[in-house]
Amino acid sequence: MSLSDIRSIGFVGVGAMGKPMVGHLATKLPKETQIHIFDVSREAVDQVLSEHPERTKREDSAKAVADKSVRPSHLLPRNATDHPSRT
Repeated sequence: MSLSDIRSIGFVGVGAMGKPMVGHLATKLPKETQIHIFDVSREAVDQVLSEHPERTKREDSAKAVADKSVRPSHLLPRNATDHPSRT
């Protein structure tokens, strides 16, 4: 499978590391490729959506990202309690 064959990918975790990666994918992948994203921080998703509105789509859960993606990926803290939104 080549990059031109991928029509949808998913990304869970669009914080300090995930956001730049999604941005890079948005500029490098074929224009037809949709990037489904989710993060526990709604603000993080809002920022990515505002920077790449034509390429990214908010999903309500990590499962929704996986269900809609040919290639899901994630960047998450080792422990969910490590996330600032959990404190």
